Amino acid sequence: MNKIKLKNKHSITELKNAIKKSNDEEQKTRLRVIIKTKEKLTRTAIAKEFTIDRTAIIYWIKAYNKKGIEGLIMSKGGRPKGTLKWNEKIFKKLAKEINKGDKCWSLPLMQDWIHGEENEFIPISTIWYHLKLNNFTYKSLRPHPYLGDKEKQEIFKKKD
Repeated sequence: MNKIKLKNKHSITELKNAIKKSNDEEQKTRLRVIIKTKEKLTRTAIAKEFTIDRTAIIYWIKAYNKKGIEGLIMSKGGRPKGTLKWNEKIFKKLAKEINKGDKCWSLPLMQDWIHGEENEFIPISTIWYHLKLNNFTYKSLRPHPYLGDKEKQEIFKKKD
């Protein structure tokens, strides 16, 4: 196995100063690992001390060699910061369409309608959320509607 050599880009003092300046705890750990590597500790000893895998050390050394201290700031992954903002007019227009009352709407139908009318693909969960904000409720099929009109229910029942 080829041993990856650590490039001498910064002194230990510079690395320690970078730790003090950093707000990223993961970067601070990576910098400490680079310092321990500069101090000639074995990767096995470093891995044991920091409770990390030796392959992570190799990965961090490569990142440091390539971009220096900045290379040790890694993406946390996941969704980008901030939420996607949808045009509220789309949901107002959908609400008007639903209020016409000419058909029974499902979330997939609403999604198709938005795609056809506005040429936007909005996730079902987002549609549901915005309708809830506009005081719409989602009702599933159930034998006894909890908000039903009792008088109308009695009229509808089968008579023997």
